[in-house]
Amino acid sequence: MTNQIFLFSHQDDEIAIFKTIKDSINSNKKTFIFYLTNGNVSKFENTSFILKRENESKRVLKKLGLSTHNIFFLGKKLKINSYNLLNNLEKVYQELTNIINNIDGETTIYTHAWEGGNIDHDSSYVIALKLMRNNPKIINAYQFPFYNSYNMSFNFYRVFFPIKENGQAINPKISYNEKIQFIKYLFYYPTQIKIWIGLYPFIIFKILKNNYNYLQKINKKIQLEKPHKNSLWYEKQKFITFNEIIVLFNSFLS
Repeated sequence: MTNQIFLFSHQDDEIAIFKTIKDSINSNKKTFIFYLTNGNVSKFENTSFILKRENESKRVLKKLGLSTHNIFFLGKKLKINSYNLLNNLEKVYQELTNIINNIDGETTIYTHAWEGGNIDHDSSYVIALKLMRNNPKIINAYQFPFYNSYNMSFNFYRVFFPIKENGQAINPKISYNEKIQFIKYLFYYPTQIKIWIGLYPFIIFKILKNNYNYLQKINKKIQLEKPHKNSLWYEKQKFITFNEIIVLFNSFLS
């Protein structure tokens, strides 16, 4: 039996692929979800905030049918704050390698797309890429877009928009009842409402139009290049430049 492993940067990232998670659970495949940061954005450890975010995700995942025994807050265990995954790549990689080696059967990974949107998202992709290259138990890996500034001027960005350079994008058909279900789940994250409320109308529209839950296969032989020609979203936000982050990623991959 093939194991299905989802690598998310933060609690709430599951909103991008509710359908894939649900289908994995309903297929009786062994489904595991790992959060690679603790979701904390403060320099100080806000344990109450971290716990609230964990409970939000667990509540939704339980409604999708996943046992809480299959949800792992790896970033909490390793004390990795949001936006700091790029400085803990090897630590997370080693932890995941040990876990995957102790799970019977072959494995398929789902993680964030290489899209230059969020530094933690791109970091998750790079970790999955190295796992895929080095572990023969991993037979496939897929990336899902979340947000990026592909072909967007100024400080605008797109949600759930697959970048064509990442390969053919496919998305499953979603029933009307599932669309209503998934839209309802968007409001199960009160800690993040201020961040997402402006985007929810666009996300809801995409779910209703079935422009949602895109997956693109990861080619393990790919050589990392800038995700697109425009300024990346994290460059626009002055977090880090691509030239700086690619040095970290290439060092990790080598």
